[in-house]
Amino acid sequence: MNDTYKFTDSAIRQMLLRQGAWRAISLFLNTSIRTITSTALESSGIYMPNEPDFQKLYEMAVNEEHVFLEAHHHRVQFYSSLISAVIAATVTGAVKAVVPFHYLLLTTGPVLVVGLSLLALEGTFRLYQRFLEAVAVRAKLEQAMGLTKISDKTSTIDGYWTFEPLITGRHLEDRMRYSSSLEFIKSHHRSGYQKVTRILFITLAIVGFVLEVFLITASLK
Repeated sequence: MNDTYKFTDSAIRQMLLRQGAWRAISLFLNTSIRTITSTALESSGIYMPNEPDFQKLYEMAVNEEHVFLEAHHHRVQFYSSLISAVIAATVTGAVKAVVPFHYLLLTTGPVLVVGLSLLALEGTFRLYQRFLEAVAVRAKLEQAMGLTKISDKTSTIDGYWTFEPLITGRHLEDRMRYSSSLEFIKSHHRSGYQKVTRILFITLAIVGFVLEVFLITASLK
């Protein structure tokens, strides 16, 4: 009885060893084939990422899109709060000023307002540009992954919207209007959130300029 158990245990171990060896050989062959194919494509100047690569790149593009847009919002909030505080302090000082020299001292406030507004315009533009670049990369990956095409898997009788791709139509229509991603970015870098941002900081700069003129005029009286 014990011999039977020993024989069975030995047979099982040998079988597992054989399966492990075959799996190792299969894994080695698959890896070798992928390496040879990848090397051949790279040597010919062609890069063909596999599905996991596409998924990772797509996740990175989406994450970058959210990160840059959130950073853009935070920068707008930071500069607008700082400029508003400077304007409020300058106006409060002008109300309490009693001699022309006080108005002259307060002229530094509007200069700071104009300078911060110009700095905010440049800083928010850079972040929004990076956001648009992330959107362009995501659009390219969606096309490469076949998300912009109508899938045969959704073509069922009882299905809905089977004639549409996974990507929303308005996004596809907007992308098709441009011949390149560079043209897409240049066309959108002053629209959307950035358009409102530009109006905000240009308005604040004008307020600072008007306030500067008022303080200089008051200091000369």
